[in-house]
Amino acid sequence: MTDNAYLMSPEQIAEAGIPGNWPIGLNDFVRSTDIDDYRHVNNAAYFLWFENLRELYMHELSQTYNNGKAIKHAVRKATIDYAAPLFMHDSYVTVARADKVGRSSYHMVLEAWAGGTLRCSSTALMVAVDDSAQKSRPIPPAMRRVMIERDGAEEI
Repeated sequence: MTDNAYLMSPEQIAEAGIPGNWPIGLNDFVRSTDIDDYRHVNNAAYFLWFENLRELYMHELSQTYNNGKAIKHAVRKATIDYAAPLFMHDSYVTVARADKVGRSSYHMVLEAWAGGTLRCSSTALMVAVDDSAQKSRPIPPAMRRVMIERDGAEEI
């Protein structure tokens, strides 16, 4: 894993009491820039947190299972479900995994947890992109295999 003090391993995620099979997590806290006029985390901040974790997820896969060659990807569709608020300086953990993988796309599940409570969940349909051709590209086989074997992703 990347040398990052906030990045969490599956073991650390489980020790934090977060249920499920999560290969990657990020431990962080709410900053003033995350807060809205109602004094809780702005809905847009959750999208940024999940985008950050999606980028780390793909970076880790690329570094480990694609000889360090980055794979560009784009969000095709994203959904979000707010469950409970977070406030200034609250600690939280975001977690992510792929739950479906196809030839050039994959579907992710992401969650934000704090104090043993699910605060927000999200899904994202991601597409691997060939930047020079401006079209989708196949996900490298080794990366697909990890999504299936480690994350438990269903082949689609």
